[in-house]
Amino acid sequence: MRNFRSIITVAVAITVITSLMGCNPGRGEEEEKIGKYKKQLEECSESLARQTKIPILGGGELDLSRFSFSALNIDVQNGECGAVGFAADFFWTGVQIVPAKPLVEISPAGFKKYRDFPKNWRFFSVAAILSNTESSLACKTNFDRAKCVDPNYQAPRPQPDNSEHLIYKSPYYPDLYIRQIRGDNTPNLSGSISFFVAGWPRKDGATPRVLHCWSSAPIFQVESMTPEQVANINFGTNSFPCDIEFLDFEFKGGAARVHFGTDALPEAVNALKALQLYISNSIQK
Repeated sequence: MRNFRSIITVAVAITVITSLMGCNPGRGEEEEKIGKYKKQLEECSESLARQTKIPILGGGELDLSRFSFSALNIDVQNGECGAVGFAADFFWTGVQIVPAKPLVEISPAGFKKYRDFPKNWRFFSVAAILSNTESSLACKTNFDRAKCVDPNYQAPRPQPDNSEHLIYKSPYYPDLYIRQIRGDNTPNLSGSISFFVAGWPRKDGATPRVLHCWSSAPIFQVESMTPEQVANINFGTNSFPCDIEFLDFEFKGGAARVHFGTDALPEAVNALKALQLYISNSIQK
């Protein structure tokens, strides 16, 4: 299954490339370059198909033996073949992270089904991008604004006005709190709600990580709720999707978007910390 999914990832890339070729007919030189790149991708996929330790583009290795179910994203740059990302599924047992069990089937809609697992286990799905160590080192020694990300860049953001915000710690979800913006009567049509993580900031040591949860209907209108209602938000037995984005979930050698359900919120912070360590230990730099 791992090898099949890897080939699918390459095939999708080739389909996109072919579509772009169709939009620009008559460009022989470009077609030749694209054809060469397609061949390199296919050869790269074949060379990695039976390996469990996959080279990471730009340096390092990814140990796929620690992932029961995974889709590998690969690329070829300057003749080097390697991984640039992956998708993998895991369970949090309440004590540790374990790889998700083998698939039973994938439905036509793309939903994954697993064999029976304990009811107290919580499911986490990871979509990760891997950093290119070689490029990072090159940018540190010879910074090129056209090719490198400015390490000192900070996205513009308004200064927080604490007089207009109230923060409530949740009694149901340890280490999570909710910020209420007072005076904002804009309806929350998306049904989304954001939880801020206490005591586990981003790499800058100051910015709080954020978990987003949402439902098909706006069951919570945080802006218009009373302080007591906000403090006691509880999804109960309902199951709605949540995620943490790339900026809020980094690991050694990359970052990821992680999907999970509201049933995992009571243990989300401990589970995400353990998942961060598990993925980091799966990478050799």
